[in-house]
Amino acid sequence: MARQLVTGVLDIQLQQLEENGLKHLPLYRDIALMRKNIGALVEKEMEQAVELLVKAQHGTEAERDESFRKARQMIRQIVTRLATERQNLLRRLKSAEIAAQVQRLIDMQSKVWQTTRTIPQQVPSKQEALALAAIEDQGDVKQLFLQLVETLADVSEWGGPLGTGAAEGLQILQAAGVGKELDAAGTHLGALSYADAATSQVRVIKGLRLLLERLNEAHNQIGNDKHGSVALARELIARQEKLREQTKEADLTQPEAERLVEAQATIRKDLNQLSQALGAAPAAEALLEQARSAAYEATGRLFDARQDEALAEQQKVVANLTGLAEQLASAADVAHSDKSSAEAAKQVRDLEQARADIERIRQEQMQVDRTAMENAGGAAPQEQQVSQNLSKVDDNRSLPKAVVTRLASAEQATAAAAKALARGPNAAPDAMQRETLEQADRAVERAASEIAAALDDARRTAKGVEIGELARAAETLERAAAAERDMARAAKSAADKSGLEASAAKAMSQRQADVEGLARAVAQAVEPIAGEAAQSANAAAQDAAASRAQLDQAAAKPGTDSKPAAQSAAQAAAGAAEKLSQAAAKLRRQIDTAAQGLVAESSRQLERVSPVREAVDQALAKAESPLSERMQRLAAAEKAVRKAQVAQQRAAGQAAAADAMQLADALRDAQAEQAKADQAARQLAAGRRASPLETITREHAVAEQAGKLAESAAKRPQSQAARDAGKPDALSESLRDAARAATRAARAALDGDQTQAQAGRDQARQALDRAAHLASTEADEAAAAPAGKPDATAQKKVGEAIADAAKLAQPDAPPAGEILADAGKSSGQAQREAEAGDAPKARAAQEQTKKSLKSAADELKAAREKMSQEQAKQLAEQARQAEQLAAQAVPADPSAVAALRDAQSRAKQGAAESAEQALRAAEAQNQAGKDMQRAAANLSAREQRIERDKAIAEAVRDLARDQAQAAEDIAARSRDLLAENSADGDTGENDPGAGQAGDDPAAGAPAKGGKPSRRRQAAERLSQAQRDFARAQRGTGEAAEEIAGQSNVGNRPLRDAMSRASKMTPRNSGKGQPASPNSAQPDAAGQAGSASQSGLPDDSDDLGTGFIPNSPEATAELMAGEEAAARAAAELGRGHLAQSDGRDSPRDASGANEDSASGNPEQTASNQQGERGGKKKSSRASSGGNSPKSDRDDQSPENQDLKRGPPRTDAVAAAAPTESGKPTTPNRDVDFANRGVGRESWFAKLPPDLRKAIRAKAQRPPPRSYEDKLQKYFESID
Repeated sequence: MARQLVTGVLDIQLQQLEENGLKHLPLYRDIALMRKNIGALVEKEMEQAVELLVKAQHGTEAERDESFRKARQMIRQIVTRLATERQNLLRRLKSAEIAAQVQRLIDMQSKVWQTTRTIPQQVPSKQEALALAAIEDQGDVKQLFLQLVETLADVSEWGGPLGTGAAEGLQILQAAGVGKELDAAGTHLGALSYADAATSQVRVIKGLRLLLERLNEAHNQIGNDKHGSVALARELIARQEKLREQTKEADLTQPEAERLVEAQATIRKDLNQLSQALGAAPAAEALLEQARSAAYEATGRLFDARQDEALAEQQKVVANLTGLAEQLASAADVAHSDKSSAEAAKQVRDLEQARADIERIRQEQMQVDRTAMENAGGAAPQEQQVSQNLSKVDDNRSLPKAVVTRLASAEQATAAAAKALARGPNAAPDAMQRETLEQADRAVERAASEIAAALDDARRTAKGVEIGELARAAETLERAAAAERDMARAAKSAADKSGLEASAAKAMSQRQADVEGLARAVAQAVEPIAGEAAQSANAAAQDAAASRAQLDQAAAKPGTDSKPAAQSAAQAAAGAAEKLSQAAAKLRRQIDTAAQGLVAESSRQLERVSPVREAVDQALAKAESPLSERMQRLAAAEKAVRKAQVAQQRAAGQAAAADAMQLADALRDAQAEQAKADQAARQLAAGRRASPLETITREHAVAEQAGKLAESAAKRPQSQAARDAGKPDALSESLRDAARAATRAARAALDGDQTQAQAGRDQARQALDRAAHLASTEADEAAAAPAGKPDATAQKKVGEAIADAAKLAQPDAPPAGEILADAGKSSGQAQREAEAGDAPKARAAQEQTKKSLKSAADELKAAREKMSQEQAKQLAEQARQAEQLAAQAVPADPSAVAALRDAQSRAKQGAAESAEQALRAAEAQNQAGKDMQRAAANLSAREQRIERDKAIAEAVRDLARDQAQAAEDIAARSRDLLAENSADGDTGENDPGAGQAGDDPAAGAPAKGGKPSRRRQAAERLSQAQRDFARAQRGTGEAAEEIAGQSNVGNRPLRDAMSRASKMTPRNSGKGQPASPNSAQPDAAGQAGSASQSGLPDDSDDLGTGFIPNSPEATAELMAGEEAAARAAAELGRGHLAQSDGRDSPRDASGANEDSASGNPEQTASNQQGERGGKKKSSRASSGGNSPKSDRDDQSPENQDLKRGPPRTDAVAAAAPTESGKPTTPNRDVDFANRGVGRESWFAKLPPDLRKAIRAKAQRPPPRSYEDKLQKYFESID
């Protein structure tokens, strides 16, 4: 139990490193060494400590004290070693865990300080005992501190905030002299100088607190650190793997299974911790959602006791998390400048050209393969030319970083292949050349896949940028059109009356120059993507220029002489306004076209991705049950039989034979390790490994094993006899030769001398083979020696080992199980006869047990060989399937291609393993299956991203059409409202609400129960059209930001135009005060085209720089015109347009509640939090908005819903009476029958307006098992 508790976590960590191909890392060796050390602690030192404590209960007082002291010292050493081993793992954990260790040191040192400073106050009889305890405790602090320093030194080599924090932490410890003060504290305590010791201890505590503060700062920054995200993902993988193993062994029908359900639910909950760590990695987001979904389903399957289904879902969690960790580990830097649509289009063209180049290069690479099959040397120049062509693909092109990296890798791989081919003769390539050439093929293929995926992404991104620019350009033109309409009104009013003063004419001329510049800037910005709209904008600029010329004439001839010029200026301004509105309408139509194009592009991409994803899913579904677990079980059974055979030799009094057999078994392990070192060296030579670390570490392990075996062999009687005779012991010398050769091989590999390294490996392998042969011969000879006295105690251990072997062998090798059952019986008989003292009968039974064990070993070997053949067939088929799927996945997803090629490589390698290496084949099969799962997860993630963009594009298409209608409605409803005012004889001067629209929100409101006036109805229709326009404008901007992956407009001419438009409407320009049409001399601001703000913030007219508009409500109000806006404000109140942002509007609150119900509770909670505290805030800020966050939070529909309380069910809602007393169904109901879109993670993360545009149904149902059990529960009650 102690071993399992202490080493369980380490076993999981080692397994994960092995499965992810990270055994070459020094970290793997560290964890393996830790596990070994802890095993020794459990088996030896802990047992000794317990024996000392038992001994301390007897004897004299002095003897008891001495025993307790020794036990305490040993326990302290054990605790220190455990803490030290645990510190080794802290290198791969987050900074918070290191900080916890520092806090623990502070607590320990504080406790010692408290004891130290109180020692002088104690009576002399107690001082000595307290002093000894303080000295021991201070030693504990020092040892743990030294290990902490080593850990900090290791972590300081990392990148990111954690590495920086660790490096600065070491500097803090050095500056504070913590190590010196610890030494001083120990010295002072030994000298019984308690005051000085306490002073040093206080300094230690202060230094450690400084360190803790710095580590906490690093911990606050680590949230955005990629390495921390990867470590978190790996930790969750380890937990899920461990839970999966527990699920395999569990009986889910028992109450204990509830713990598994709870553990799975905890993993599902903890997956949310990765949300904030993902950053701008959409692929990782999709993988995380798939992991969440699988964990969600696994919880339900566990609850319903469906073991196989639960295991499958748990494996999906692992596969998706593995892919997620890869995405995070290889994620490119997201810090890049915002692109314009022209730049995005250029990148698309560059990628199209790169794709054409890489396809041509792939054909050239295929020709190299064909030539090399017959003439390796002749293919070398062709391969060198391929490498040179690859180096030119990214010349003078704007390509994503991932593409550039893959092209560089392909260039290096082909250059290495050319060099390898050139070394050989003009004949068929050898195995090494074939492997090197295959690596080049894979690198070129990966580059092609990376380009294809980047091109698909760039095409969708370019459409997103285009949509965003078109939307902001249209809004800018609407602002300019509104200004021109006001200009035309002001100029016409002046022409109808007394003309223009010079100052007013000059101000109006300057405003026309601004409009002209704005129109030309927009035309320049959109000309590549909307030529017709650009023409209309340029025509509007010409009209604005004509109006400016007339106004200049009016300024030259002010007063009544300016009336003709003012009249002409008004006509030209009216023409400019009309053309600007037409240009904006054309831009909206172009948004519709662009959105349809994105829908079509996404559909084409899905046609490439979905079939591959389905093919991989089908391959996984149809795959035969892997034999890897059965093979591992057989290997364990064989090992248990060998253990029983060794124990049987000891029980028969043949200790020498038992020792010889153990040595032979240990040599087999060393040979297996040497084989792994050889394989790692071959992979390095073929370019399949980036460094020689794997072979170096494995050779070091071989040297260590051989050295220890040599020491053991030197203690054999045969070795002693050889020394006495003055002769060398062949077995010991062979093992020493192996150790020396392995050491030389490791050193040569480290120095980069691969020739010497290979020679050393060859010598080590040959020496181990000689030693194994000698050990086997000795074991056979020792076994043939006469048996000694039977040992009943040892025979009992034989029976235990046989029982373990039988349990392992029975499922996969029943004949061996039966033989082992007979062996168990004869072993039991031998034990009984030995206990009875009947040596002859005991020996006879022991001999029968030996024969049975030999037969069982033969049966197990035969079963393993047979299963190995079946496994080889499975692996060959798996390799063939993976190869075909990888070829299909090249245009779909590069990560899936890599995973499938990994599966192919592992399966192919496993199929080639001999029966003696069945365990390695089993590991390969297991990992190949996980690679297939990873490929499926990556393809599904990519499919989700494309489907998300398609859904958003469909929503944008509808939004563009809605906005076009809203723009027409604003113009029509404005005319209607002004017509109603004219019909009522209102001029604006006598309207009781016109001059104080902002002061009385209820102005113009109908009496309770009365019918609204025609003027109010017109105002409400206008307000609704403005809200529709604003909602569509904001939703389109949000969609553009989601698709493009950038917040700000990168089109410089457009940003210039937006800036001009923001400055056109002066702030604080007479809210709610329409200019009098009878005024012959409107002020410059009024003539420039001011519009009322009707309760909107003073800075809401600023357009900002982002795709998401700051305040589309201000634009909608300007489109209505100053006078119509003032009339609407007089009727409806100054805040009527604020509701379009979801504020204080029952209708929008309903929509928000629907959003809340559109996903599962976890998604909804995180989404709402993210909208209010994260993404929306950053988007608004990037757009130049200045409205405080708290205002948006307090008025958001989500918060309004929360203030009103939880949503009601249909039954409650139906019973809620209205004012008339009749029940009705409110718009805040929760329809549990209609749930759908909320399943996707991308939907829950979209902004509210965009979610409303694409929502179809609400959230998904809970697992079927929950519903079934609830139904059975209620049926039982009925």
